[in-house]
Amino acid sequence: MVTEAPTTARRGIPRPRVVLAAAGVAASAAVVAAMLQAAWPVLALIGVAAVAVVMLATLVAMRRDSRVVAPLAVALVALVNPVVLAAVSDHVVARVGVVSFGFDRGFVLWGTYPGIAGWEPPADPPLVDIGGIARTSQNAVRDVVDATSDAYGWAWRVGDEASGARAIVNGWGGASVFWRIDSPTWISADAGDVAQRAVLTDAAASAAERLDLPLEDDVDGDVDTGDGVRTWSDDLGGTLFLQVAGAQATLWYTGGPFLATTVADFDARLEPFAGLTPPATIEQPDLP
Repeated sequence: MVTEAPTTARRGIPRPRVVLAAAGVAASAAVVAAMLQAAWPVLALIGVAAVAVVMLATLVAMRRDSRVVAPLAVALVALVNPVVLAAVSDHVVARVGVVSFGFDRGFVLWGTYPGIAGWEPPADPPLVDIGGIARTSQNAVRDVVDATSDAYGWAWRVGDEASGARAIVNGWGGASVFWRIDSPTWISADAGDVAQRAVLTDAAASAAERLDLPLEDDVDGDVDTGDGVRTWSDDLGGTLFLQVAGAQATLWYTGGPFLATTVADFDARLEPFAGLTPPATIEQPDLP
């Protein structure tokens, strides 16, 4: 209900419907700015406009005795303003990932993106047995541990690094369809003499053969006689590492990104994002 105060009391004070219209413009501008991820100066300007609407609505309520329209204008700019929208946006990101808006496609949920930010998958990625590789890699590495423990009594411990099979995050608050696999990292306090080292390297080579890792490379030094790093790898992204540093030997397997679905399913999930410019990531994908 809106009642008109005497002309002398309302001179210079806008009508309630004008203030309500201004509130609607300010609220709409805040929504558009939030959807387009506008820079902070734009959001600050909209915030100033919202404060101005609140002040005008207060005057209208006092001088024009507007018990409905003026409070409605205040509620509109209070609920739909950059600060509130930022809080809502943070909640949405925490729940469903990054959401962008385009006038041609509407809202885009980047948390459902099947790929990995900053990583280009091969043209025809093979489907692999994630569980099978995870089990085989853990058993193969453990065989090396058992070989040196049985032969020379080496004492091994498991490192603190994460292990197992897990989906790689896509960078926008969701999980990709690509996985990484990490065996436990085994660390020995005794790297042995040259004779004992031969047992270690031979057992590691046997583990690599079991994992079908044909590419052997001394990436640093020579683990046969001193400090160094030797790897066995394949073309799919799997690598077995053997590192010797002083009296310590370290052994682990890591692999990926491995496609955990069919290529057709991956392409189908990727299609809605074709031609879009990706937004800024909110997390770093844990690529091997």
